[in-house]
Amino acid sequence: MNADSVHGQTLSLLVVKVGGSLFSDKRKSRTVDACALREYAAAIAELWDLAPGQVAFVSGGGAFGHDAVRSLDPADPDATLPLTEATFALKWLWTEALRSFGCRAVPLQIAALAYQEDGQVHFQDQVIRHLLDSGVLPVLSGDVTVTADGSLKVLGSDRVPELLLGPQPGLVRVAMLTDVPGILLDGPGGSETLCTVDPAEPQAAARAVWGTPEWDTSDSMAGKLDAALAIAQRGAECFILKGEPRADFMRYLLEPRDSWPPEMRYTRVGPTRPRAVNRGDRAVVR
Repeated sequence: MNADSVHGQTLSLLVVKVGGSLFSDKRKSRTVDACALREYAAAIAELWDLAPGQVAFVSGGGAFGHDAVRSLDPADPDATLPLTEATFALKWLWTEALRSFGCRAVPLQIAALAYQEDGQVHFQDQVIRHLLDSGVLPVLSGDVTVTADGSLKVLGSDRVPELLLGPQPGLVRVAMLTDVPGILLDGPGGSETLCTVDPAEPQAAARAVWGTPEWDTSDSMAGKLDAALAIAQRGAECFILKGEPRADFMRYLLEPRDSWPPEMRYTRVGPTRPRAVNRGDRAVVR
């Protein structure tokens, strides 16, 4: 299968982020729906088989990540440290599942690849590029990063796809899979989806975003919109859509958008004409 071609340019990378609500109950502690995780792993493994070197995977924190950072002591510079253990345990579950389907999956810690300074995240993206070139599927998630003063700070899973834009010389598509079909104009449980968000005019999308539950540490849809806007401002396109653990659903994410089923609902955040993302030796994310 050929990757999507947009305005004559070939899609160089698809980043699939599976939200934690799709495989766990984020209100609980370190629980996982093993059947759902395995079904998503099977579909992602097929994506990797169809487009080796063009797919990266990001897991939401789910009941592992949210539990680790729910109650933190702001006076403790290392209070977020348990997050790195929790998210690696989760990534290992994904890695085992993906490898059981023949996928060369390798879990990576953002803590070892990034640091924060002056409000920016500096990311060693050449590691990702080498893994992709070697036919490996990078398995990522949220994590902690070291800041300029030596303290540890949370970097949520919604922000991870942006880090992967640096090493790509062509077009990048990010698919954020969640439990709703995009940004709903009539609130949770609504039926009307905001189809397109221009990153230059995000006001209508921001007004449509609903509040975040107390137990959700990721700012829910507001956090996803902020992350999607940051991705779009760097030239990539981001889709927020309801996840389905089916191989045919995942395959659509590699195909031209006009070939997707008409009933497929989503919110696309991105420029009208996606532009190529510049290759760099190190990604610097504001």
